Amino acid sequence: MPKLPSILTAGILLGLSTGGAHAALLNASFETPTVNTGNHIDFVTPGPLTSYGNWNWTGPAGILAGNVATGFNPSVLPSGYNGAQYAYLQGNTSSVAQSFTLTSAANVNISWVYAGRPTHSALIDGNTNFQVTAGSLTYTGSTVSDSNFQIASLSGTLAAGTYTLLFDNNAAAGDHTLYIDNVTLTVAEPGTIGVLGLGLMGLVGCKLRGRGKSADLNLACA
Repeated sequence: MPKLPSILTAGILLGLSTGGAHAALLNASFETPTVNTGNHIDFVTPGPLTSYGNWNWTGPAGILAGNVATGFNPSVLPSGYNGAQYAYLQGNTSSVAQSFTLTSAANVNISWVYAGRPTHSALIDGNTNFQVTAGSLTYTGSTVSDSNFQIASLSGTLAAGTYTLLFDNNAAAGDHTLYIDNVTLTVAEPGTIGVLGLGLMGLVGCKLRGRGKSADLNLACA
């Protein structure tokens, strides 16, 4: 099986042949940029940077260091996330979204892990309701304060076209924060997929490895 060459991306990855393969969304574990000032980076407030890390953000929302017991996590650190960082959506005006393009109809599965912020006070906690949408696919869930990360997914068939994967915090008024991490998009046969990265300039190394009649496509993003 020949190797798929590296691809220089300028915001759009299109026409990657998958043939029953798996494709990860860009920066899906929220490991970049590295949180090195305080314990979080808010992209919108005081921002505003509504597009960052290949995602579109509405705030307050950003990336949180998972191993720092201050600020968002004053005493109890949740477990079950991927890597060292994860995204937070702080209240009912916050969301994060990324678009992807299917060049033909395909069965898709989107999975992620999520948790609620530890309790800080009567009005600052992780008791949230949230919704995840991608075209006609919809998932509605909820979290409770002081919870560890758990996995969720939605799946179905989408026609060829460009779709927005949206995570939307639908909490009641107040600071009720949702954590998400390890967002993965899996595309089954048939067809090809393009991932629409928002503002990415970099080199993506893609490795194609075959087993029988199927192949896995891994998109590694710094």
